[in-house]
Amino acid sequence: MKITQAHRDHMLARIEAFAAPAGGIAFYAAEYERGNFHHREQVNDLHKRFCWDMLGLAGLTPWICDTLYPYADDTHILTALKSILPAVVRKY
Repeated sequence: MKITQAHRDHMLARIEAFAAPAGGIAFYAAEYERGNFHHREQVNDLHKRFCWDMLGLAGLTPWICDTLYPYADDTHILTALKSILPAVVRKY
């Protein structure tokens, strides 16, 4: 994984802080598995969608642009997100 451990840990902390009031990351994972999100019918890769949505919902986009894009690309960021977030399986 090209993303540094410190940057991965920062992403995890921000996502956990965002998710905590609703019941944690597990709550959001369950919602995605049930299809409780916008444009669910257009999703081909649910886990990928879940990862990128959680990154955006946690408000990490500006940080990603400033901190990670100088040395990593979307595939590296997605690998880090997949190591942070649980796999989700379509149940809808």
